[in-house]
Amino acid sequence: MPRHRSWRASCLLGTLLLLSGSQFGRAADGDEDEAIREAVFRFQIAFETEGDPGRVLCLGIGNGGRRQSPAPTLMRRFADGDRVRSVASCRVQPDRVVDTETGGDATLATTGSIKRVGRSEAHVQGGYYRNARSSEHYTYRVVREEQGWVALGPILHGLDHE
Repeated sequence: MPRHRSWRASCLLGTLLLLSGSQFGRAADGDEDEAIREAVFRFQIAFETEGDPGRVLCLGIGNGGRRQSPAPTLMRRFADGDRVRSVASCRVQPDRVVDTETGGDATLATTGSIKRVGRSEAHVQGGYYRNARSSEHYTYRVVREEQGWVALGPILHGLDHE
């Protein structure tokens, strides 16, 4: 696919996800970092399961090269989805990520550091790990909307614009 079509497809996907209303993170008890992470995780879940709705996602927070499970308060926000687990429920191996509950393949979706860019925008490190040959790392743009925090998607560099 030509680069400009890929960019347009990414923009369309981001717009559809934004309009779906399911990408919003709402701050509970004033914890905006948790709401920002929730927005990124919701974006990752929608993107990663688009072609494989049964795929299990293991959510983790990067912490200096180590991954930890999200806080229980954050994991409860995903209680409606049976395909979402914490990283503690998955085993990360070089050749694959395993859902320990089913023994099936899974994807590790992570968020890392949050850099505030003003009062209503943040850039969040994150990405996916499926195996040693299939992993991606992004910086996600997250903005505060009236409904809450929403992840607009990865910040893409080097695209030619038409």
